[in-house]
Amino acid sequence: PPIKKNDDVAAKDKDGVKDKQEKNQANKSLQDTPSKSTFAYWKRKKRPAPSVPVPVRREIKRIPLKEIQAEMEEIATKQEELERQGREIEMQIRDRNDAEPTIEEEEMIMHLFELVNEKNNLFRRQAELMYIKRSQRLEEEQVELEYQIRCIMTKPLNQKCEDDAKREEELLQRLLEVVEARNEIVDSQEMDRRRVMQEDWSIQEQMAQKQSEIKEKMVTPEPAPERSTRKGQAQEEGQSGEKARRDGRRGEAQVAEEDVQGKLVLSK
Repeated sequence: PPIKKNDDVAAKDKDGVKDKQEKNQANKSLQDTPSKSTFAYWKRKKRPAPSVPVPVRREIKRIPLKEIQAEMEEIATKQEELERQGREIEMQIRDRNDAEPTIEEEEMIMHLFELVNEKNNLFRRQAELMYIKRSQRLEEEQVELEYQIRCIMTKPLNQKCEDDAKREEELLQRLLEVVEARNEIVDSQEMDRRRVMQEDWSIQEQMAQKQSEIKEKMVTPEPAPERSTRKGQAQEEGQSGEKARRDGRRGEAQVAEEDVQGKLVLSK
C-alpha cells in the first residue's frame, strides 16, 4: 500500500542523513589532525638543559693521627730502655781489668752492636712516621684545594666575577706549592733509604768481624797472660818513680856539695 512505501523512504532518508553527518564529522577530525608532512608534527618539545654537576671531594686513605702518636710514644719508651741497657754494658766493659780483650768482653761488645742497630731501626721508624704525618696533612690540603678550584670552574660564566678569577689563581699557586712539598718528602725518603742501607752494611760488616774474632778465640785459645793488675802496675810505677826521685835528690846534693867545695877553693 502507498502509505507503507512513504514510511520506508523516509526511514532511508533519515539513515542517509545520519551517515552523512558522521562522515562529515570524521573528515573534519582528520583535517584538524596534522599530517606527517607538516613541521608541527615532527617538532619535539625542547628538553631542559642538564644541571651543572656538583663537585665531590676526593677520598684519601690515611692513618689516624691517634695511631701515629701512640706508636711514636711506644718508640720513645723503647729508645729509653735501649739507652739504659747500652750504658750498663759500657760501664761493665770499662770496669773490667783484663789486660787483653776476652771472649766475654767480645760478646758484650757484640750485644752493644745489636742494641745500636735496634736503636737505629727505631729512629728510622720514628722519622718515617713524621714523614707520613706531614704527607697526610699536605694531601688533605691538596684535596681541599682541588675541590675549591672545581667549584669555581663549574660556575656558569654569567655568574663569575673578578674575585672568582683572582681566587682561582691563588688556589692554583698554592696547589703547586703543596705538590712540590710532597715531592720533597718523597726525595727525602729516598735519600734516607740509601743512607740506611749504607749504615746497615757498615754495622753488619763490623758485627761479622767481631763474630769471626770470637770464633777464632774459642777454637784456639791463647795462653793466659801473667796476672798483673792495674793496682800492681801502679805500685811498681810508684816505686820506680820514688827511687828515681831519691836518686835525683842524691845527685843534687852531690852537685851542691861540689859547688860549695869549689867556692871554698876559689875563696882560698
